[in-house]
Amino acid sequence: MAYSFAEISATEIALRDADKPQLIAQAIPTTPAFVGWNTAGTVGGGDSSDSGYPASRSIDGFAHLYTRPDTAQVDWYLVFDFGTGVEFDWIGLIGGSETMRSVFDSWDLQIADDGAFTVNLITIPIGVSTSQAVRITQAVPRHAAAAGTDANRYSNVQYARLRFRANLGTNQPEIGEVVLGRRRQLKHKPRTPYDDNTLTGEHSDTVTAAGVRHRYTYNDGRRRLSAAINPSEEPYLSDVPAWYRTGQRFGRSPFAWAENPFSDPGGVSGGGWHFMQLEIPDLVYPCQDFVERTFDIIADEQGPERFYLERE
Repeated sequence: MAYSFAEISATEIALRDADKPQLIAQAIPTTPAFVGWNTAGTVGGGDSSDSGYPASRSIDGFAHLYTRPDTAQVDWYLVFDFGTGVEFDWIGLIGGSETMRSVFDSWDLQIADDGAFTVNLITIPIGVSTSQAVRITQAVPRHAAAAGTDANRYSNVQYARLRFRANLGTNQPEIGEVVLGRRRQLKHKPRTPYDDNTLTGEHSDTVTAAGVRHRYTYNDGRRRLSAAINPSEEPYLSDVPAWYRTGQRFGRSPFAWAENPFSDPGGVSGGGWHFMQLEIPDLVYPCQDFVERTFDIIADEQGPERFYLERE
């Protein structure tokens, strides 16, 4: 079956424009039929991953473990055959070197209806800014021929590839994690009191007999999410369990939390999206009255990439 696409509803767009948060689940299967680097840009083009940096790292849930191809070229493709049709409406890339961002003038997502990328091939620009030091985001995925002016939701997509094109000479791209996300748009900010600035870390202290404290830091500056979400109408009531069962895979997989999806989609000022993992992989979603439920979500940013990335 061919992929399809449709513009995201005006209601969702209005809530996004009002900076209401988004829960974003990974749409890429944990074990796709194929993932690999090659210059042909096809499923049959083989895998030219560097032996120490396999392509599977792009979807392993650990953004600090990079993947890269084995040589420098003008064009590289990270090719996926998901093995089944997936649905996405958000693109996020995390990890990679600052040098790489400055030498690639084109980062695109391309989808098609065959592994040779000859049937119904379209290009969805991602766009790269060197100011986006830790996270690249395309929160408004849309190809040139699409009707409308805002984000599209792409459904039943089996074949996709990321294209990296160097603007000068050749280069060797690096990626920590690729998220093709299915967003669940919340209607409200979390219930107050709510702290959208909580940052945590892991440390080990030793205090000498003279009273001097020595601290060894394992990671720091990780985003800590502790929020109560209270949907009271559809589709928001159904979105939480749908997010948990499908892309969140019953609490096993990391997810993206977009705090301010309109004013800071890339997290340049710290309020954008973060790659998170639930502290307890349970869905507890009790009724509060006849129409309202409460979802208490507690999650931490997936480290230890935070310790490295904030110092790029």
